[in-house]
Parts: sequence; C-alpha cells; structure tokens
Amino acid sequence: MLKWVALPLALLLALAASCSPISAPTVGAEAPNIELFDLNNRIVRLSDYFGRPVVVNFWGTQCVYCIVEMPELEAAFRQESEKADGVVFLTVNVQDTSSTARTFMNNNGYTMPVLMDIGGRVAQAYNVSAIPVTYFIDRTGTIRYVKLGMFSSLNEINIVLDTIR
Repeated sequence: MLKWVALPLALLLALAASCSPISAPTVGAEAPNIELFDLNNRIVRLSDYFGRPVVVNFWGTQCVYCIVEMPELEAAFRQESEKADGVVFLTVNVQDTSSTARTFMNNNGYTMPVLMDIGGRVAQAYNVSAIPVTYFIDRTGTIRYVKLGMFSSLNEINIVLDTIR
C-alpha cells in the first residue's frame, strides 16, 4: 500500500520541480518586448523605441485607481511630448474593447497612445495580476522602476522619470 502512495507522490514532486513559475520582470531585468495594435490598428513594438526611455502603464476603464491616475499620466505624457528626446509613454489596456478604450480616451481628452492587449499576452509576459501597474524602462531596455498601484501626483511621476532620463 505504501508503494502505491509513494510512487504517485514522487512523480508529483518531480513534475512540480520541473515547472518554473512565471515571475514578474524585476528591476534590472530586460523588459519583455511588446507587440500590440494601437487604437488606429497600427502595430506598436517596444523594441521600436530602443534608445529612448519608455513608460509602460497597464490599465482598464473598470479600474477606479486607473481612472484616478490617468490625468497625472496624461500630464506627464504631454510634458515629455514637448521635448525632442522625451520619454515615450505606452498605455496597455487589459480590460476593454478598442471601442470602449477609444470612447474613454476621447471623452476625457486623453492623447496618450493606447495599445490593446485583448488576449492578455503582454500582461502575462509582465505577470500583471492587478492594475494599475507601471514599468519605467531605460534607453537600453532595462526595467529601472516598477510602480504597483496608482500615482497620486505629477511630481511623483517626475521623480521616477528622473531615474530613466
């Protein structure tokens, strides 16, 4: 009887040991590439911006904290857009249809690029389990800061932007 219990248990332990859990990319790691369609049906790749610092924000319209931080992110985006070598902002919508995301952005006057992660492939690569979450990536494609939760001010965003400029 012990043999019948020990063998399946040993197999289960061996299988568990061979599996590696998905972990979130961490500070100092290379950022996983992003390749998604924007709201204009154009493909946008993170790798297209190699050599420029990039902010990647995961969000959705049903997320209260995402909605609350959006004006601060938009202000930072506009501030950086005025600079020739400003930080690139990419927002990745993980909850909505393109139509819903477009309506939300238009109704609120937001102009940041929105990439649609309909299948959740990119969110999975970044191991996004809750939103908002924001990655700050330097010119070499290395993650320099990860913000879990919302930003409360433009000043808070600017402090982190200084780490990747």
